[in-house]
Amino acid sequence: MGKIPRARDVVRYAKLVGVEPEIQSNEPAWIVQFQGEVPMPMSGEIWTDPTCIVVGTDGGFYATGPVKNVGSGAVYTPLPPKQMPEFALPPLLP
Repeated sequence: MGKIPRARDVVRYAKLVGVEPEIQSNEPAWIVQFQGEVPMPMSGEIWTDPTCIVVGTDGGFYATGPVKNVGSGAVYTPLPPKQMPEFALPPLLP
């Protein structure tokens, strides 16, 4: 988890495509990267390694790994990032 100065730079820190609505801003952004399988109860899916982006009061989860539909067992793969992240998230201040 970390905060970056400009939401538009999220693709430099996380495996996102770059068209996500929350990152179309020059405001600071919080990024939370999860590892492992995370159940998404409202969708009936299990996401692997999702990323949460929050800018101001807007936020959302994005699939950065496989997504499994619990009911059908189907597995979907999100679009690949245009570039691989080049930076680690900045550390949280003590």
